Amino acid sequence: MIPARFKVHNYCSIVWTPPLPGGKIASGATVVRVRGEQIVDSASFVFTKDMEAGLMDMRKFLDIDMLLIYDSRSQLKEINDFCFRQGLPLFANTFLDLKELLEEVRESDCGNGNKEDILRDEKNYLQIKDSREQAEKISAIYLEAAGYLFDYEEPYPLWIKYLNKAEERFMAKHLSGREKSLTKAYLLLLLGLHYAYLGRPWMTFLYIGTIGGCGFWFLLDLFRMPYLLDMYYIYLANKVFRQIPEETRTRETNELDHTG
Repeated sequence: MIPARFKVHNYCSIVWTPPLPGGKIASGATVVRVRGEQIVDSASFVFTKDMEAGLMDMRKFLDIDMLLIYDSRSQLKEINDFCFRQGLPLFANTFLDLKELLEEVRESDCGNGNKEDILRDEKNYLQIKDSREQAEKISAIYLEAAGYLFDYEEPYPLWIKYLNKAEERFMAKHLSGREKSLTKAYLLLLLGLHYAYLGRPWMTFLYIGTIGGCGFWFLLDLFRMPYLLDMYYIYLANKVFRQIPEETRTRETNELDHTG
């Protein structure tokens, strides 16, 4: 599973064709390639006629792309076991399990978007029969689910994406909805209140008391407002990170040790 926790934009969404009666390995697969939020390519593969050739064709198509699946990692394991026995290259692609991500959506009480719409789309997906449509649908659901969980990260420092699950969820709970508007910050600059808006109220007294540094401070902040906004996000992220309970970090570490 991918260690970083963020919305992935480039991947291949894959749906396996069920194994033939008595078999373990999928009898084929349908794959759509996603770049950004657009499907740019697709292909279907059949493993029943010449399994080795079919698997190698799919491997060539996937290249090193990340794989998006819906609760079907067992099929990838069976295929890799087959490849290992036959001396073929393994499918070492990192993968995302959409069903696991949707469980997080169910458990989350903070997110960007409508949780019920996302879970309704999951139910609709389970009714789809066409494999190409399934692959496209799980891609659409992934974008919704990942956006719900991780879109809050966008203005914050990059290191948030690499926290463990418990820490990242704590950050999400305490950072979601605390974004600031650059336009509003500029408007408040005219009143000398932009520092209060950006979480530094003590600077407001100094700024107003010196009348914006006789105008020089005003001109300086006029040009560096985007920087001040970035500093707000950095300061807030660091502040919230220091508030993470020690037991939260310990629990995550113990869970990783247990599963490892």
